[in-house]
Amino acid sequence: MREANQSLVTDFILLGFSNLHEFQIILFMIFLVVYLITLIESSLLVLVSTVDPALQTPMYFFLRNLSLMDIGYTTVIIPKMLTNFLSKDKSISFGGCAAQMYFAFFFGLSECWILTTMAYDRQAAICDPLCYSLIMNQRFCLQLALASWLTGIPVATIQTTMMFTLPFCGPNVISHFVCYSPPLLDLVCTDIFALEVYSITGSVIILILPFGVIIVSYVRILVTILKMSSAEGHCKAFSTCLSHLIMVSLFFGAVGSTYFQVKASYSPEIKKVLSLSYSVFTPMLNPLIYSLRNQEVKSALKRILGRRISSQDLRVFLGLSTAHSPASPKGQSPPVCTRHSMDQSILSLDSSCLWSICIEHHFTSFNACNQGSTPAASPLVLEIFVRIQIPNLFFF
Repeated sequence: MREANQSLVTDFILLGFSNLHEFQIILFMIFLVVYLITLIESSLLVLVSTVDPALQTPMYFFLRNLSLMDIGYTTVIIPKMLTNFLSKDKSISFGGCAAQMYFAFFFGLSECWILTTMAYDRQAAICDPLCYSLIMNQRFCLQLALASWLTGIPVATIQTTMMFTLPFCGPNVISHFVCYSPPLLDLVCTDIFALEVYSITGSVIILILPFGVIIVSYVRILVTILKMSSAEGHCKAFSTCLSHLIMVSLFFGAVGSTYFQVKASYSPEIKKVLSLSYSVFTPMLNPLIYSLRNQEVKSALKRILGRRISSQDLRVFLGLSTAHSPASPKGQSPPVCTRHSMDQSILSLDSSCLWSICIEHHFTSFNACNQGSTPAASPLVLEIFVRIQIPNLFFF
């Protein structure tokens, strides 16, 4: 009878937050916004740190990798959650559950080690500043990043293989929003002592080892900071490490609360909230922590969004030439906008060059433009205004 039951478990049901029946739409909207914010800000951070020359440093190289891991981690979890919020069918196939668990382990463990690598980078920058460029050279940074990505593969493979070769007799209801080891172990109908021993050992390797390396790195950093004589040096060193410390505390604190606990110490709902904190909300907060506190990132974003548009590029985009420009009203010749004056006018919104743009780009009438009324502007003029003024609004 047990063998027959085992063959019937071909899918699982993710309960998630189905007990909150009246809040499913609200939860859907909340997690959709969280997911979009995570994707946008992580992608923007990757773009800015890749394009801007001032951010071509080891710290931002590792931060790009962390942002990519955050995108992958949330993509493994949140889309299925969103589907379950709107659907009565909350099932996930056997293979789909295995794949979700594999990639959750992969991205989660990779994030542990990239945070560890970032701690070592901060240690090298503060403790050995004269040798920093030699220690954190391009080749070594690539090796550390590659090692962080690859470390998740063997652990995810072993953990997932061991879990899904066990017999599942039913029921097939997972009291969670994602296929994780702890809730899946409750559905196994055989002795799981060996797997529990492996899980504990794996948790120690996965969490304690990288966390221990981070602690050692920050002990060295603290000793170095205490030896500094100037208060300015103290503040600068602490400021350099604060963003990373916040990220480490959020991630390892939430993961540790989930995996290192007495089996019956937390209710299933509390376990879900703890899992949300490191799998959903921490990836959303990571780019915010670095961008809001880091003047370099804000300055780079301002430079990219406020990049100048040359007069030649503007005319090519408009498809215009000065030979076809209409005459100025009242017999006056329109102001001539050279490349330099066009660049300066776009940055400062100079009135004379805006008048030339107004003529060339067909505002409704010359009289309306001359009298200072507000005719309908073309999309490109609005784009110029947005590209120049938006950075000033956000980075005042």
